[in-house]
Order: sequence, then C-alpha cells, then structure tokens
Amino acid sequence: MNQDFAKKIEACNASSHLAYSEKSLSLSSGGAFYTGNNDFFSQVVGWGFSGNKTDLDEIEDFYRSQHATFVAIEYCSMADLNLLKYKNKRLNSCT
Repeated sequence: MNQDFAKKIEACNASSHLAYSEKSLSLSSGGAFYTGNNDFFSQVVGWGFSGNKTDLDEIEDFYRSQHATFVAIEYCSMADLNLLKYKNKRLNSCT
C-alpha cells in the first residue's frame, strides 16, 4: 500500500462519518465529527496527510464547542508522522 491509496481509504472513512454525523468540521485532510459523547462516530478520521499543524487548534475548538468529554483521533500510519509527533508533544506539554 502507498500513501495515495491510504488517503483514498481515509477519505472514504471520513465520508461515511459525514453521512452519519450532523456536526462536523472539514480539515485540511479528513474531518472531525461529533455525534455525542461515547459514540463511535465522534472522532477525527482521515486527518494528518497534509501536515497542517493549525488543524489541531480547529479540532480542539470544535470539540470544546460541543462539550465533548473524550475525543479519539484515528491516525493512519502512512500520514505525516511529524504531525503526529507534534500532536503528542503538544498533548504532553498540557499535562
């Protein structure tokens, strides 16, 4: 599998979430979806292929505005790993 194929799979996953969710946020790749706390479809999918760090601010603001208690970020291993490292560093600095 290559990155282009992984992007297509992730875009399909994001599309299925969009069909189920009334509240969503389009990101530079993929999207953030909210369907209620403790719901499988309340998660970020297809994100991380663009390397856009500002998406993290938008993700946080979106879920904060929904009063989400937990957010899952599904991250493809073929996405930009530097972005994942940035996210983890940022998360660790908050604790």
